[in-house]
Amino acid sequence: LWGLAPLASSLAPQRAFARRPGLTLGIVSRITPIKQFPAMFTILAAVLARFAQVNLEIFGSGGYASVRDFKRALAPIGGQARLWGQQNEVAAIYPQLDYVLSGLPEKEALGLNLIEAQCCNTPVLAVRAPPFTESVIDGVTGYLFEDPRQDQGRSFGELLARLVAGQPRTQPKLAVEHLAKFSPDAFRARVATALDAVAAASTGGNVAPGRRTEAMRILFLHPKAWTGEHAMLAELSRLGHEVCALEERRGGGKRELAGWHRDPGDRIRTLWYDPSRGALRLLTWLFDRVFRRAFEGRNLAHRMLVIAEAA
Repeated sequence: LWGLAPLASSLAPQRAFARRPGLTLGIVSRITPIKQFPAMFTILAAVLARFAQVNLEIFGSGGYASVRDFKRALAPIGGQARLWGQQNEVAAIYPQLDYVLSGLPEKEALGLNLIEAQCCNTPVLAVRAPPFTESVIDGVTGYLFEDPRQDQGRSFGELLARLVAGQPRTQPKLAVEHLAKFSPDAFRARVATALDAVAAASTGGNVAPGRRTEAMRILFLHPKAWTGEHAMLAELSRLGHEVCALEERRGGGKRELAGWHRDPGDRIRTLWYDPSRGALRLLTWLFDRVFRRAFEGRNLAHRMLVIAEAA
């Protein structure tokens, strides 16, 4: 059934998004376990149900179990929430939303969708905890609320009440210095600093900043979606390092999931592994099974065999 999902999606009639009257909150994200949307909305759905004029628009796709559990958590708000599936032009979505909502914080790396929203001048709502306390300025680029698991959504409900009553929307683009921290130039500087630290550690601290003498071999263990990571990998490649991405291929698939994967000049090599892998599947089945249950590591043993062969 999982394999039929893309076909069913392509054959389904396309719906055009149109805002509804009221306050529009949006989620623009993959629906994955790290976002913890079911746990979050098991609490917040009851809060949203008190505000009939608040709509929740969800843009993103995910695995069967993740979407199923998310829908169950949203059941108390019924038609207030709509799921729109995977989107290819997310930049066109952000300006149509009043606020972009985060997931729960502890498994997030930074909150790329919140940064994207702020760059599109759409304010955000996020839990008051790292990493969102770094990527959001409370009252300037959006609003922070307490973790709903700690107060059963009271802080979020109070914030919604203020927004519904007409509290002015913030203008994130006015926070020029804040957004500059996440610009391409700032990103390149952070990558350079990280490479200096790696080079210094490998040579006993004898490498001056910016004077890396040896190219590194860098392998990215591809988790099926690398929109944010591609910029980092391309920069590392531009700096002269050998970069490879480990990627799954089913039936001859290629690294062409979106426009940024098609750049023939990015010099990022791809190591392919096939999850159906014939006899090797029997050899690595037990190991893969254990690690999938314990660490969410899908096909880990076979990936390691591919890496060993390439090395």
